[in-house]
Amino acid sequence: MTEYYEILLPGEYYHLYNRAVGNEKLFLNSENYTFFLKKCDKYLPLISDTFCYCLLPNHFHLFLRIKELLDLENSYKMLKGKQISLLDSHFVDQFLVGQFSNLCSSYAKSFNKVYSRKGRLFVDPFSRKIVKSDSHFNTLVFYIHGNAVHHGYCRNLEDWPHSSYLQIVNKQKQFQPQFKVCREEVLNWFGGIDNFKLYHNKADYGNLILSMKKCYCCKKTAKREPADFRNRPDKKNTDLKNPLVLKGASSRRKYFPMLHIFLC
Repeated sequence: MTEYYEILLPGEYYHLYNRAVGNEKLFLNSENYTFFLKKCDKYLPLISDTFCYCLLPNHFHLFLRIKELLDLENSYKMLKGKQISLLDSHFVDQFLVGQFSNLCSSYAKSFNKVYSRKGRLFVDPFSRKIVKSDSHFNTLVFYIHGNAVHHGYCRNLEDWPHSSYLQIVNKQKQFQPQFKVCREEVLNWFGGIDNFKLYHNKADYGNLILSMKKCYCCKKTAKREPADFRNRPDKKNTDLKNPLVLKGASSRRKYFPMLHIFLC
């Protein structure tokens, strides 16, 4: 059965995410992360405003808003060299999907060349979910920023350098970020930087997961109370070489019941 994907429309908010094919990795070192963000900075500002992101070794998340129709028409003229009216929603979707696909394919071609690799790198097509509720904005920003902690790559949000969290809390003054997000707009949603930090420190995946009905990775419905991943004892993971890294979705579900709701 063909999976349904949201049509990308002007002025709408979306959670976009994609992952590597099979057991491949998208990012093998810090240079890969930086290069991907440079590609984002090349392809995305013409069609969208990005509020937050998180890059992980085998997948990434973006929260963004598609630009308004007039801006998209100007971008189309800039890219294609001709003026056109984008009144057909399906044509708009094709243009936007094409731009996101160009981002992934451009990165994949360079990645394959550097590592003498052949074939697809990303799952195609990319996944997207429209974000309608204002209350979903804050929880989605927290989910994306906390993804590295959730997957066991670090203990604290500020320990993961490949998300927009540090850029938003302004801890990256020492260098220019490769891909800027709409920092002020995000902070306004939370009521300022102090509330932004407080929300990220106090919020937990349990409350966030209950706001969703379906699991992104296995499409199952949540049926029981989730665990608070912040309070799980490390001794649960003693069979792993790295006590913070859980191998495979089944392991994550074992140690973090129902946290797979937002995995992709």
